[in-house]
Amino acid sequence: VMLGLGAGIDYALFVLSRFRVELAHGHPPVKAAGHATAAAGHAVVFAGGTVVVAILGLMFAGIPFVGAMGIAGALTVGVMVVAAVTLLPALLGLLGHRVDALPVPRLRKRGTPRPDPDDENTLTYRWGSHVHRHRVQYAV
Repeated sequence: VMLGLGAGIDYALFVLSRFRVELAHGHPPVKAAGHATAAAGHAVVFAGGTVVVAILGLMFAGIPFVGAMGIAGALTVGVMVVAAVTLLPALLGLLGHRVDALPVPRLRKRGTPRPDPDDENTLTYRWGSHVHRHRVQYAV
């Protein structure tokens, strides 16, 4: 159960963060959900597929109980992947801008605007640019 919960939250955050970027770019909610799934869906399916294949490796442990746990874990992660690329975009399209209706305490001070996703002064943007400029060194 915890494996499915962790994978589901991780995959949902991929899609949700992309959905927020698309909303910030002015797309209507349904179109933003489609763009988010098109952009983040590939990463979700690839990551989930990798986890499923790795967990299915437990079937070769030679212990029936461990093999059964591998199958159950792989099915759980597979269901979370399917939910992240089908159910979640549908819910995001319905929720639209209300996706941020409930405040998360201490995440952001009330009244401050959400950071611009294309802002080049953020730590993550600068770090990503640095890694991209020095990709050979980071690949080694």
